[in-house]
Amino acid sequence: MKVQILFDRVHHGFCSHPLEYPWSSYLTCISLKPTKLKRDTVMGWFDNEANFKNKHNDKVDLKKIERWLEL
Repeated sequence: MKVQILFDRVHHGFCSHPLEYPWSSYLTCISLKPTKLKRDTVMGWFDNEANFKNKHNDKVDLKKIERWLEL
């Protein structure tokens, strides 16, 4: 579900990767610059930065997510 939030803009054709979307938090998550984003919390969802990046390179199976959400 966490990745789905970042991939909505990809799914709807605004960009081909969350990194390309100007208002994405993707870059903020992997940056070392100060931020108000709770970066440690977000990275904790993925265990580490490598998993964060890998998950964002995976293709999202929307049908599987919809079944899980019972939509």
